[in-house]
Amino acid sequence: MFGGSEHYPDDLPAPHNGTNPRDALDTGWDPSWNEQLLPSAVELTAALDCSALFATWGDEPADNENRPINCVTWYEAEAFCIWDGGRLPSDLEWEYAARGGDEVRGVPWGSAQEPSEHAFANYRNYCETDPQMQTPQCKGIAQIWRVGSAPGGDGRWGQSDLAGNLWEYTVDYFGPALDCADCARHVPMPPGTGRYAMHVSRGGAYPFDLGDGLWDRDFYYPTEPRSASLGFRCAYDAKPN
Repeated sequence: MFGGSEHYPDDLPAPHNGTNPRDALDTGWDPSWNEQLLPSAVELTAALDCSALFATWGDEPADNENRPINCVTWYEAEAFCIWDGGRLPSDLEWEYAARGGDEVRGVPWGSAQEPSEHAFANYRNYCETDPQMQTPQCKGIAQIWRVGSAPGGDGRWGQSDLAGNLWEYTVDYFGPALDCADCARHVPMPPGTGRYAMHVSRGGAYPFDLGDGLWDRDFYYPTEPRSASLGFRCAYDAKPN
């Protein structure tokens, strides 16, 4: 993370980097958040190993390089996205992408019919090794699919795994759901909550039964506990011509 562990923590976000240009309320990276990041690469690497069976991070290249990162805090997710030239999406930006914008899809893949259960999304502890298997149970990290394993379930604009696999952090604090009159808007920090305010996560994860919950909004504290079923994706603004 952040350009490789050999550079951490020397390449932390500059103050106010990662702002959403369409959101007047977004002030980007708050330098006080640096205190919520671990002080060394050794400690960060150790913390990312939050589960003996399900942690996907490894400091050396291995078989899990294409699985989504988990066991991260909200601050680490936001810092990584900023380092990579993006930012965490707002709750509504995430939903806009998952619903296919004005198509208002019920699921990210629209009206396409799944050839079999779990063919388009990873949920209910299904195993990646055999999409046709009838027993929806497997053990260990195989329950977290490699990114893009089910291309039939991609969203309108090509985003993979919007449903299932891992919950995904957004920039919003947990609060009432908003209408998409301005999908860049984010929910500000609730008064009196400080750095412990909970953040919205979207999309479901491998242990959950999606059912009608594709649009469920869950919430996580920004630092603890680290979860093997929680990750993130970054949003990137279009570059000016």
